[in-house]
Amino acid sequence: MPKIPVLELIVQGASGAVTLEIDGKIVPAVAAQEGVRVNPGKHLVVARVAGAPDQQTSVTLEPGQRQKVTLKFPPPIGAGEATTPAPAPAAAPAPAGTSDSSAAPAAVRPPIAPSPSSDVAATRDGAPTKTIGLIVGAAGVLGMGVGGALALSARAKYLDARDGHCVSGLCDEAGKSATDDA
Repeated sequence: MPKIPVLELIVQGASGAVTLEIDGKIVPAVAAQEGVRVNPGKHLVVARVAGAPDQQTSVTLEPGQRQKVTLKFPPPIGAGEATTPAPAPAAAPAPAGTSDSSAAPAAVRPPIAPSPSSDVAATRDGAPTKTIGLIVGAAGVLGMGVGGALALSARAKYLDARDGHCVSGLCDEAGKSATDDA
């Protein structure tokens, strides 16, 4: 009886939420660490993080094989650089015919790394999820209120229809019609 291969995925250097895929199908991170059962053969493994290039590799598994695959993200731009400021560039000579010795060289600022998009930042603190949860919860409470009001109204109509038209569970034509409408 052939054994099913298992693929363990390890992601290093990711600076945010990671999306893992095996052959184009998203794999939960917990399952990827414990091992994902796959068919024998060649598989494409991809790891995605917002703001970083995808990391991918191909792996071929034999029946019963258990293999670890490590996907490494490069360090973010600016990581590991010295924190001391770079020396200021030398002042350019003044144009001919000017003798303004008070002109100072323009300040040079280091490039700023792009910040993550607002969608990514909002997802990290759970704001969209919280908002959606509140909306769904409010809709549920509203639905329960409307349903309860309709149920009470139908019950009141039913009881009014039985008064004077039904005795011991037996109703005349008017009572039967009124209770059916309720």
